[in-house]
Amino acid sequence: MKTKAVFRALTAVCCAVLAAGSCGNPWMEKVVDPLFDEGTGAEPAPVPVPAFEAFYFDIDGKRYGTGSGALAGTGKINKAALTVMVIVPAAAFTSLPAPVTAAGPAGAVVTTAGGTDFSGPRTYTVTANGLSRPYTVTVKQASLIGDGSNSDGDALRAMIEDAATGSVLILAGSFGMNSYDSVNIENKAITILAPAGGTLTLRATEYGTGRIFEVGPAPATWGKLTLGTPGGVGSGSIVFEGRSNSGEPFVRVNQGGHFTMNEGVTMRNNRSYMWSQSPALEIRGTAVINGGTITNCSANNNDAAPVYIASPGAGVGASLTINGGLITGNSGGNGGSIMLKNDANHFLEWNGGIITNNSPNYYTPPNGYGSIYIEGATSRHDIDLHGNIAD
Repeated sequence: MKTKAVFRALTAVCCAVLAAGSCGNPWMEKVVDPLFDEGTGAEPAPVPVPAFEAFYFDIDGKRYGTGSGALAGTGKINKAALTVMVIVPAAAFTSLPAPVTAAGPAGAVVTTAGGTDFSGPRTYTVTANGLSRPYTVTVKQASLIGDGSNSDGDALRAMIEDAATGSVLILAGSFGMNSYDSVNIENKAITILAPAGGTLTLRATEYGTGRIFEVGPAPATWGKLTLGTPGGVGSGSIVFEGRSNSGEPFVRVNQGGHFTMNEGVTMRNNRSYMWSQSPALEIRGTAVINGGTITNCSANNNDAAPVYIASPGAGVGASLTINGGLITGNSGGNGGSIMLKNDANHFLEWNGGIITNNSPNYYTPPNGYGSIYIEGATSRHDIDLHGNIAD
C-alpha cells in the first residue's frame, strides 16, 4: 500500500510549515511504522465458526433428522438461531438411541450433558478454533403416513383424535371428507406438515362437508392447529380443494381456537351456497396467515366472503393477522376475499402479503368491495393495514 509514503509526505509538509524540526523526526517514524503496512492490504481470513452439519437418529434402519441419507422433511439445522429440530416416529420417542452428530470446521468437538432424554429441549455445544456455539436441540414425535389413495376422512380423524397435544403429523396422499363430521382439534395443539417434495390433499367431496377442520369447538375450551412451516421442516404442499354440498369453509376457527397457515398451504376451488358464509376460512377465534394461497373460492351468500370474520356470540370479537401469502381470484357477496361482520369489534392486521384480483358477487362500491369489506355500522373494528393496499 502507498499509505506510509503518503503519510510521510504529509508529515514533511507539516514539519516545513510548523518549522518543528527535521522531516526525519525519529519520534514520528516510530508512530508511523507500526500503524501502516505497505503490503497487499488483504484482510486476514475469518475464523470458521463451529456449526452442526448433521444431526440424526438411526431408527429401524432409517435416519430421522438432517444430514446425508436422512429422510426428507424430518430435520432442520438453523445456524443463525443455533437450533436443531428433529421429528421421529411416535413409537420411538421414549427410547431414542444416541444421536449421530457431525459438525464443522475440521476438528470440531460436540459435547452434551449426556443421556437421551429428549422430553424437553437439550443443549449440544460445538467447539472449534477457540469458539463455542451452544445449540438447542428439540425432538418432536410424529406419525409418518403415506396414504396415497384414501377416499375417507375417518383415518385422518382417528389419527388426530389419538394424537397427544404437541404432536407433529407428517402426512402425504389424499383424504376425502365424505361425511358431515369435521376433524375436531379440541383441547390440544397439532401441527400438520407434508414431507419435503410431497403433497397432502384434503378434499371436500360433493356430498360431504367442506368443513374439514374445526378448531376449538364446543364443548372444548381451546384448540390450536398449525399447517405447514415457513421454509423449514416438512416443506411439502398441503392442498385444500373440492366443492361440498353444504358449502362450508375448509377451516372454521371457533372461540378459543387458534389457527396458523404457513407457506406451502393452498385453499382453492370451494364454493359456498346461500346458507353458508365462507368457502375457505371462517374465523370466530384467532387466525394467523404467514404464507400460502387462498384462490378461486366463491361465497354466494350476499353476506359472505371467502375469509369471513364474525363473532362466536355475545359480541365477542375475532382476530386475523396477515404476515404474508397470496389471496387472489376469489369472489364473495359483499367482499371478494375478506369480510369483517358487523356483530362485534374485530381485529385485522395486515403486515405483508398480497391481496389482489378479488371481486364481489352482488354489489359494487360503496356496498361491495373487491378485496376487503368492512361492515361497521355499529361496531368499531381495530384495523391496521400498515400502508398495504388491496385491489
